[in-house]
Amino acid sequence: MPPSATEQHIGKIYHLTGPQSENMHFYAQEYSKALSRTITFQDIPVEPWRDSLLKLGLPVHLVNHLATMADLHRAGRYDRMSDDVLTLTGQGPLSMQEFVRKNAATFTASAKEA
Repeated sequence: MPPSATEQHIGKIYHLTGPQSENMHFYAQEYSKALSRTITFQDIPVEPWRDSLLKLGLPVHLVNHLATMADLHRAGRYDRMSDDVLTLTGQGPLSMQEFVRKNAATFTASAKEA
């Protein structure tokens, strides 16, 4: 009997990436184009950011996880490309600009609340 839709994924690791790997300044430009306003990247040190998350009352385990992910991202540990999105969905991944454009209302609402 062939494996079920769920069983075939047990124990597998998928790297869900976009169609290209770029630096954060590039992605800020993509947000700017999609939202028709200037977005800039600011390299914020992890520790002050971590401290501000704790002051907001976020759980320590969550803050530690986010800080670790930020450090790993900064070190380039997630800078990879894969075809996993296409393999799993039959469709290629959206570019950052396409994603932001499709979700512009969400990003615009966040800017108005800030």
